[in-house]
Amino acid sequence: MKGGLFLKATSILSVCFATLAQSQSPLTPQTLADLKQVGKPVASPDNQQVVFPLSQFQSAQNQTYSNLQVHSLATNQPMNLTEWNNYTSSASPAWLDQQTVAFVHNANITDPQSGTGLYTVATQGGGENNQDSASPQPLTNVTAEFSNLKYNNATNQLFFLASTYPNKTLSESYELDQRQALAGSSAVAYDQLPGDATPEAGDQKHQAIFALPVSKNGDSFEATGEATNLFQSYTGAGFNAVDYAVSSDGVLVAFVAEAAGPNGTVTNMYAVPANGTETPFALTNNTEGQVTNPVFSEDGQKLAWLESSTPDYQAGRNQIVLCGLANNNKTEVASDWELSPTKLAFSGGSESLYAVAQDAGNQKLFLITPGGSNSTSGGGAGGSGSSSMSESSATETETPTAGGAGGEEGTPSSSEETSPTNSQESSDGEGGSPTAAGDIATPPPTGQDNDGLGLSNRRRNYRRGFSMEEERDWYIYAIRSLHPKAGEGEGEDGTPQELTQNGTVTDMASVGNNTVLVTMSSIAKPPELYAVRTPEGEITQVSQLNSEALQDVMLSEPEPFTFQGSNGQDIHGWVVRPSNFDDSTNYPVALLIHDGPRDAWTDQWNNIWNPNAFAGAGYGVIMINPTGSTGYSEQLVNGVQNQWAGAPYDDLMKGLEQVGQNYTWLDTSRTCALGAGYGGYLVNWINGHNSDFSCLVSHAGVFDPSSAYYTTDNPAAIAYDFGGPPFQNSSRDTYDQWNPARTVDQWKTPTLVTQGGNDTRINPAQSLSTFTALQSANVTSRYVLFPDEGHVIQKPGNVLRWHQEVFSWMNQYTSENGTSTEGGNGAAGGGGSGSGGEESSSSEASSTETDSSATESASSSA
Repeated sequence: MKGGLFLKATSILSVCFATLAQSQSPLTPQTLADLKQVGKPVASPDNQQVVFPLSQFQSAQNQTYSNLQVHSLATNQPMNLTEWNNYTSSASPAWLDQQTVAFVHNANITDPQSGTGLYTVATQGGGENNQDSASPQPLTNVTAEFSNLKYNNATNQLFFLASTYPNKTLSESYELDQRQALAGSSAVAYDQLPGDATPEAGDQKHQAIFALPVSKNGDSFEATGEATNLFQSYTGAGFNAVDYAVSSDGVLVAFVAEAAGPNGTVTNMYAVPANGTETPFALTNNTEGQVTNPVFSEDGQKLAWLESSTPDYQAGRNQIVLCGLANNNKTEVASDWELSPTKLAFSGGSESLYAVAQDAGNQKLFLITPGGSNSTSGGGAGGSGSSSMSESSATETETPTAGGAGGEEGTPSSSEETSPTNSQESSDGEGGSPTAAGDIATPPPTGQDNDGLGLSNRRRNYRRGFSMEEERDWYIYAIRSLHPKAGEGEGEDGTPQELTQNGTVTDMASVGNNTVLVTMSSIAKPPELYAVRTPEGEITQVSQLNSEALQDVMLSEPEPFTFQGSNGQDIHGWVVRPSNFDDSTNYPVALLIHDGPRDAWTDQWNNIWNPNAFAGAGYGVIMINPTGSTGYSEQLVNGVQNQWAGAPYDDLMKGLEQVGQNYTWLDTSRTCALGAGYGGYLVNWINGHNSDFSCLVSHAGVFDPSSAYYTTDNPAAIAYDFGGPPFQNSSRDTYDQWNPARTVDQWKTPTLVTQGGNDTRINPAQSLSTFTALQSANVTSRYVLFPDEGHVIQKPGNVLRWHQEVFSWMNQYTSENGTSTEGGNGAAGGGGSGSGGEESSSSEASSTETDSSATESASSSA
């Protein structure tokens, strides 16, 4: 297949590399750790400024500081809004008005018991120098673990997430935690499986949504009352809010909450009045699936979210669900779209949706306008062929139409779907639990008949003077009257329009009608802010956070390649050339294997699995997206089921072999395979099926899928891929077939094992088992544990130590006179048969401990 679809280097490219090498140096782990990390952008109410958290590791103090930075969108002029030093951190900004930002402030990041507070800061007090930064002012005297701030100027309420105990205020919950810490007990009790969003929240502690009333007094804001717990009437346990959205008039809050299920956590969409007077009620009734990303339109007429189409698995393909509150219609948007969106936002004019989705090695921004000429109307108040993204066109003198799915104008598709009198009886649930999806609010809005019609007219009547209570009733009635099956099969199938082509979009914020701010990166460029104009897709860079730090650093651009995989499908991957590349030199190979299995290597900057860091260490880097990787056909994504190390392993070996044949400067006889999570599992599998690798690195790798099922925070994910839990007769053979532990007697390759001690996704016992197996089999091995890390190594000091360990290991066994105990003679991809999510990068690194937090066992020789 030489030549084929591969992109090959030219002599001109080689000359360019040689010229750059004279003035640039490779990317080192220290330079990588020292870069600034940009957080999620938030646009000001007048769309003239954007604020975002910015964090940076300070080597001298071994701490990561974070502040808030403001950029003018007109001039791109940056300004520090809060200071960098004094061991403080600033996060989760929310605009209160055009000159004031509320945020979460930690006054002492070195004290794990210090907690955080709510503060405000005026934008006019900032400056480019730290000394000119504004002085934050406390908004309340309450200490808690605040996050995800959102402000609604219609009701003057500041919303946030915080963990609390039942029947306890925030202050009481914080004091209880402090007393327990002082008592010397760190015990946490569970009556159900802990959720992966808040795994530490046992003893019925849960994360709730709060609403704090605030008002402006002169030039500053102050709290005018206590924060209201919107879950105060909920009496159950294990119910944790994960994400939420507030309607533009501040009347209703839609939120995603997770609860324990028999096979792990499941998430559903709920709604609750913002005044906290009612129990949350459910908008979805998943027993196994996942729901994410609620967003209200600016006009308050629409609510959208993402819902997984695959039961029991959080990485299933997401569908866009759109609720038209003016016509009681619930539809799927772009239902035939093969890609799986991961983020969602409305445009400023409420007419379109922005979506982010992986697509063949990139994570792109898309624009979707439902109900256009290329889509089918969901029927309802707008009439046949009109867009459900627009407010009903009925005038006040017209008879309001029913919101039936697919019906002709003024004609409901079925009386059972459009009339509340034919729906199930209203229920507020038993024992304070959230009510079921599709329940109808008991009292209709004041002065209206209980007929389920005319909601758009009621909405306009509110604009002429309905009270806030009547507006709240309207919302409750409208959202509870959503017909769960309305519009099914008749979705608003607007064709997604690609706005970005290359790189990876991670965050976005709508700015006005025709602009969206995004955080975007690539393998050769760390995250920066960009403004994307629609519909033309014109992109303008807004920030230059790391340009100076990287101006003398050589960063290799990724080169895409494609080959035919084990099942005959095209498999995509990337090659990254070593720094100071010389085409007359043969280079050792780093084969990076992504986590997942449903994840992918995209053209994205990564804070630990950074291909340019490996290139800077002198390695040619190969990253392959084998069967099971996301951003490709659904057939390819789900091809990993019941064969975790079947087609994926074969794809890796075939790809490695063919890349070596087409890139002759790669010396595949000196290859090290490295992976994390599922990638670490494949590394363990390689050890028992292919002895041609010089060395291996397994981070948080699964050793035994059966035992991993019982110790992960998401057992449903494993059960889904193996055909059920391991105790079922029907799936036992699958677990046994794809178990690396079965072939430990064949393990021969020197292996470095690394692990985070607080990992809830892959229990540390899996890596310890891997190391025990290696030592018992007399294989050269080393185990490095980071006790204070989770599944991903994030703290910069630990990231530096991880790179030190990994590069030392690789250099020892991939040098031209390396000491590999087996193989090393011929292409590493030439042996073995397999037939027998991306490591995420942290946008805001946590504070670090000293290097002594990494502990390791003594190495042994075979």
